[in-house]
Amino acid sequence: MSVKKSAHITAFYLETLLLITVFIAIILVLTQVFGLAQEESAEARALTDAVALAQNAAEAFSLAETPEALRELVGESAVLREDPLSLEYRDGAYRVELDWRADGGLAESTVRIFRDGITDPVYTLETGSFKEAER
Repeated sequence: MSVKKSAHITAFYLETLLLITVFIAIILVLTQVFGLAQEESAEARALTDAVALAQNAAEAFSLAETPEALRELVGESAVLREDPLSLEYRDGAYRVELDWRADGGLAESTVRIFRDGITDPVYTLETGSFKEAER
């Protein structure tokens, strides 16, 4: 009887060890899944912020008749460059770049949104607007 009882106890310990090993494996997999989900969420939040900033910059571009007026619209921190004609300013953790290309009465711009520490743009938007001052 003692041999049967010790076999049952050994089987119980082995089953418990196997169950703990399975639980640890599941916890490790779920930790990786949640970590990736958090990273994807941060990227989606950055893209959403960049789209909103690009829309704001495109609206400011369509309102401004000249690059100088655009600089006044977006704020004092904006830097206006001459060659090529472009505007750069910061908004929180983002850098916004707009270029100004005029052809007759139509002015076009490419809005690029960059995040701190990242060289590739998070979002790019092409826009155009009819300008009275360009005629």
